[in-house]
Amino acid sequence: MGVARRRRWTGFLREYVILLGFLSGLSLAIGFDLQESIWKGTGAVLEATLGVAGISTLFVVLPTLLLGYSVWRAYRRGGPFGLGAVFCGFLGGLLLFTLPWHAAALLGMAVLLSVVAVERRLLS
Repeated sequence: MGVARRRRWTGFLREYVILLGFLSGLSLAIGFDLQESIWKGTGAVLEATLGVAGISTLFVVLPTLLLGYSVWRAYRRGGPFGLGAVFCGFLGGLLLFTLPWHAAALLGMAVLLSVVAVERRLLS
């Protein structure tokens, strides 16, 4: 694998498989709801500070839009194999505490799928 391919693959692996997939599954596994704790809290604080009534609704819709955009970007950069890699990373994070060996296997599959995804995108 050349330097440019390795750079693309590590970027895809870090940005989508680890950050979007694995950490989302891990936060769900430990019961930390990012939308509830950070986004809604920020919306409530801004609404109370600024006195504008609709800001908290924006902070409920915004995380959903950002998630949709991130999944769309993962598909654009990796295709179906890239989405499979993100999904395997998500399941790996979700199962980390209950079935650690299965989680490790899923993370290994996510790494392999991300290599295939980047290679297929570079060849097409």
